[in-house]
Amino acid sequence: MGATEKSKGHRCFCRPGGSQSPAPTVEYFEKGREIFRAPVSNPVMTDGYRCGRFECHSRQWGHLAGRLFNGAGFVLADGKGE
Repeated sequence: MGATEKSKGHRCFCRPGGSQSPAPTVEYFEKGREIFRAPVSNPVMTDGYRCGRFECHSRQWGHLAGRLFNGAGFVLADGKGE
């Protein structure tokens, strides 16, 4: 994936639909004990975060990550299973 800038609280980069999908790569990151999702095409702003949408509370990340990476068609784009 190259040197894509990471937001503060970075959890992972992933691509919906698999690595060959035309869907854009997204970043999941934590901000204030909440998990957000943002396309990597959104720039990292001066506060260190991309503009993204709320996905879940941080305590639910394990459940969300399990759903995303175990059968929902998402693949990690940065090679790390955080």
